[in-house]
Amino acid sequence: MGKKVQKEYDYATFAEKLPQDRMTDLIDWEKAEANGLVHPADNLPGVSLQRLPLNVQKDFALTSRSAWMPDIIFSHKKHVMWNGCEVCHPDIFPSSKKGTVKYSMFDIAAGRYCGLCHGRVAFPLNQCERCHAKPVQ
Repeated sequence: MGKKVQKEYDYATFAEKLPQDRMTDLIDWEKAEANGLVHPADNLPGVSLQRLPLNVQKDFALTSRSAWMPDIIFSHKKHVMWNGCEVCHPDIFPSSKKGTVKYSMFDIAAGRYCGLCHGRVAFPLNQCERCHAKPVQ
């Protein structure tokens, strides 16, 4: 089955010291990292699959499908700080060429693409303004 790992920490004890998100009872991981309370690693030796490193791309905007909703600003810088490129590419996002895949909130809410982490580990999907951040023109 899996690798037997001895538990080193109690999660509830660890989590109670971390800042909570302003709108939910979830941990605000960005704030925890900024305050030096956590130190993200993009792989675990002996556990993670090793891949060749990818070059970090620049942040970019994705056009919203709704005229009333601002466009999405995707920050490679923020995501790479937490994960490294290889966590998402090529398994979650097979192509790094913009416009190749058409994303929808239905897919994301079903746990695909961004929804694999957002709503489970990262901030929840109801905080629209955290991604839909480009001012409406």
